Amino acid sequence: DHMDYYESIGKTEFDLVLHYVASDKLVLEKELVNEIYKRNKVLVMTVRWETWENRAWPQFDVIRGNLDNKMRAFAQQVKSVRHPIIIRMENEYNTDWTQSSGLNSMCDPEIYRDCWIRLYDIFLEVGVDNAIFMSNPQSVSDYPAQKWNSYINYLPSKYYMQIVGVTFYNMG
Repeated sequence: DHMDYYESIGKTEFDLVLHYVASDKLVLEKELVNEIYKRNKVLVMTVRWETWENRAWPQFDVIRGNLDNKMRAFAQQVKSVRHPIIIRMENEYNTDWTQSSGLNSMCDPEIYRDCWIRLYDIFLEVGVDNAIFMSNPQSVSDYPAQKWNSYINYLPSKYYMQIVGVTFYNMG
């Protein structure tokens, strides 16, 4: 299986297992989750504000409430696991290479924040108490390096997140 393979290559054991899910396919794969927790690891679900159909502007579907039912069902699935799950909201948002980057949302980080807050509020409404919300910018080097694109502009208030992770690339 994949976890055994990568751990054997690295001659280590990983504590976290990352899994990506597009906003229009918010489903928690029970078999994967059970396997992760059977091995005493923690699942990190990266919610990506993109669609498998590559439709433009899925963030606006979130803000308009068009995905509320999917997000509510996803929250119920997370709640049912009864293990901590880290919900990583679209990583590397302060870049030009992710669907929810500022360049893909009219140079407006508030669109990203509004999506985050909407999902978080739905988790509260459903009564999810095992989700840990994580912010994960691409380092403090914003791409493009514009004031509007500072990772700080994307962050909701600390009420809406519990941990922060940072991606650092070796850019030479």
